[in-house]
Amino acid sequence: MLKTKASQKASEMLYVSQPTVSNHISNLEKELDTVLFIRTKRNVTLTKSGNILYEHAKNIILAYRTMTSELKSYNQNTEGHLNIYASSVPRKFLLPKLLKDFSAKYPNVSYSLVNDDSQTVLDGLMIGETDFGFVGIKVDSPKLSYHQLMEDELVLVASEELSVRHDKDMNISLDDIVKYPIIMREEGSGTRSILENELNRLGIDVSELNLFAVIEDPSTILQMVECGLGCSVISKFEADSIVENNKIKKYKLKDLNLKRHFYFVYNTDMQYVPINKIFKSFILNMMKNSILA
Repeated sequence: MLKTKASQKASEMLYVSQPTVSNHISNLEKELDTVLFIRTKRNVTLTKSGNILYEHAKNIILAYRTMTSELKSYNQNTEGHLNIYASSVPRKFLLPKLLKDFSAKYPNVSYSLVNDDSQTVLDGLMIGETDFGFVGIKVDSPKLSYHQLMEDELVLVASEELSVRHDKDMNISLDDIVKYPIIMREEGSGTRSILENELNRLGIDVSELNLFAVIEDPSTILQMVECGLGCSVISKFEADSIVENNKIKKYKLKDLNLKRHFYFVYNTDMQYVPINKIFKSFILNMMKNSILA
């Protein structure tokens, strides 16, 4: 049994009894198959093996302290890069202001912002291609967590050249809409999904429309509408941004509920670095405080 001033001091530092210290040393010597201490009646000194162990133990303790210090610094880091996928409406009418507010608090963050339809955004999230998404549809998945951001409504836009028939409140009936060429978004677009679902609810297939073109880019759709090539169903946000253009008018489609919501969405299986966690908390706090509603 090791009973010296050294073992007593060690037991006091470790808040354990001297016998416990001695047992640990004995077990360590057995595990390493070596003698670590030279024991005499008056004192205890390290053997050559003991000195080797001591030097390595100091390095291990130093490495541990360095690791914990670096991890603490890393976990408080507010620098980094964010990958964000967004469908067209939130990309144009929500994210610029949102990223401006976030950058004001965290100026050392950079961004990759990819524009795609809602389904592609969700697919990218599920396979880990991007950190966060902003979409106009929900697809059930245990991996995805949705948080409602804002409400939107789809409206029909057409050039004056088409002479669209409407009532005094700018409403158009479904019977009339089939008379005009339609320019639609691609499959997977939230805008198209909402329209198709509402038509299906009324027993109407999209193939019954007078389809003129399918286009991915909303800006191109608006240019074609302005040229009088057809009418299109788009976001009210998008339509309101061109109200000063007298060549294009907006209308409501009778009997269709074309209201929808946009969502902030992320993959719950993702292991986020600190800046991702900060961004997620920032968005959720803004939503909680109704700043984005």
